[in-house]
Amino acid sequence: LDRGWVPEDDSSLLDTAREKLVRANQKWDGHTNRRELERTPCTFEIESVIVTKDSIDEELKTSYQFTDEKFLETLTSLVEDGRSELGRIIDLSAGGLALLVQDKDQAHESDFITFSPGADPMPFDISGMHGRILRLERMEDREQLIVHVSFLPYNQDVRRQVIQVVYDGVEAA
Repeated sequence: LDRGWVPEDDSSLLDTAREKLVRANQKWDGHTNRRELERTPCTFEIESVIVTKDSIDEELKTSYQFTDEKFLETLTSLVEDGRSELGRIIDLSAGGLALLVQDKDQAHESDFITFSPGADPMPFDISGMHGRILRLERMEDREQLIVHVSFLPYNQDVRRQVIQVVYDGVEAA
């Protein structure tokens, strides 16, 4: 495009292709809920606390499921001891979110994170929602980090509200 190899009429097609390439799509396997995969960009300021997987493992000393009462109690108690960090949701789905935070080298893949509302009003209650960090993207030039999080099981009413936010955002786009 910069070299003039593409006619002006085709530049809109390139923009469409670029948007499709930027979106991370997953092939539907027929078993998972498609609502987990549909995402929408958004900008909500929230607070988060990161709890390392090692600290959970050290406290529990046994295998655990994310729905176990003991796991949730341990996670909640470790969150109370943690330091809250301000971040901005940049991408939301029923299955998780992408969070932009300052890169303080405290987040690692497989760690856990919990959320609470920030200054922005939100259309759903994010208080007490937990997630697991799937992937980190370092933005070297801005000393920021994009944290990709998968939600741990959460309340169905809140889930409906999140899905509504996602589909309203998709329709608006």
